[in-house]
Amino acid sequence: MKTKTITFLLIILTAINITGFGFMIYHRFFTRPSYHRAPGLMRHGPRGLIRDLELKPEQRQKIFMLRKKIHRETSDIRNSLRDSQKSLLGYVQKENPDTAAIDSILKTISRYQYALHRKAIYGMMKEKGILTPEQREKMMKRFERRIEQCGPRFPGMPPDGKERRHLHGRMGRGPFRKGN
Repeated sequence: MKTKTITFLLIILTAINITGFGFMIYHRFFTRPSYHRAPGLMRHGPRGLIRDLELKPEQRQKIFMLRKKIHRETSDIRNSLRDSQKSLLGYVQKENPDTAAIDSILKTISRYQYALHRKAIYGMMKEKGILTPEQREKMMKRFERRIEQCGPRFPGMPPDGKERRHLHGRMGRGPFRKGN
């Protein structure tokens, strides 16, 4: 009687484990990632805009067409920016980099970034013309939050912009601590 009970329990537990693994495999390989699982992704891009502003289908179509046009117009600038960044990386990796060339490339990168930002801002201003006053207000609040989240940060700086208490688990002895 005891062996039958133990065998029955082992069969039940094995079935539960197989079901759990099947569930994990299914969700890992056969479903699309949900935006609700990644709160940082949930509000960015056109899908976040549609969700936040509750756009009507005709508004959605106009905004997508406008963004598509801007994307087409900026493709050459983005490609040139990428090439300049690769060129900068090549100079930086050299043993004795030419600082004048680096400065020149940095100026070029700044011009490309300016052109991209300018197109994006003017595109956003055109999008405002498609929206109702309530939607415009929501969009501007969304834009303000985005700027606050992505303010000036530097490598190694945490996302909240505050100084870290320690680096690499060593209290007060990190290479960037004051007094070292």
